[in-house]
Amino acid sequence: MITEQEFLEKYDPSSFERPSITADVLVFTVRESTLQILMVRRDEHPFLGKWCLPGSFIGMTETAEEAAARTLVKEAGMKGAAMEQLYTFSAIDRDPRMRIISIAYIAMMPSNAMHYKKGTDAGSAILFDILRTDSGFRLTAEVDGELLEIGPEEIAFDHEEIIRTALVRMAGKIDYTDIGFNFLEDKNAFTLTDLRLIYDAVKGTEADIGNFRRFIKNRYIITGRILNNREERKGFGRPAATYRYTGVNRQQPAAGKTGGM
Repeated sequence: MITEQEFLEKYDPSSFERPSITADVLVFTVRESTLQILMVRRDEHPFLGKWCLPGSFIGMTETAEEAAARTLVKEAGMKGAAMEQLYTFSAIDRDPRMRIISIAYIAMMPSNAMHYKKGTDAGSAILFDILRTDSGFRLTAEVDGELLEIGPEEIAFDHEEIIRTALVRMAGKIDYTDIGFNFLEDKNAFTLTDLRLIYDAVKGTEADIGNFRRFIKNRYIITGRILNNREERKGFGRPAATYRYTGVNRQQPAAGKTGGM
């Protein structure tokens, strides 16, 4: 029997077809209580002039996560953004050039951290408002005083499907994870109204104010995962208390309870 080293020396990688793999990034932010997504206008075939997600082929010496992070820096100008893998999209005919598999990532950023080449020319990017519809969504943006609106037919590849998948994922996860805090411009000084508007934007619904406050109190305030700054933000009407996000559960187990499962 040959050794593993001998096997590897004789192994021929060209015996198998190898698809290309891309890392595509859905860059989301919330601005003025509206969920937005960064889209890039393609400057080459296929789908010349249509809109797509920022993405890049994964290099032979980098991981998918590293390729996604590199894309995020290039297109949105931000390092260290909160990012998580969404799904792998592998339909055989998803790209007319060749067999290309996409590993999609969701990046969640505060609006004041976005730095990108804005414009409608090929190769430029735009932050679009996401307008949910009965059949899915449409994207709108104001550019040079003109309204730009695009639908699924103007989105390249299968990126419309990727966006729909991400919207469903985030709308579900925001209720049981802390992803909503990634959109705050200042995690050390925000109001509950700031947080509620983010939840509404991500979920695509309008939360009942009383129910939302009870949810935040039970999940975050009582547990110490957000703390009251004992400061108030001035404005019209009653001043609003500000909070800071810690992400640390400070709630102690009740007497007689164990920490087991």
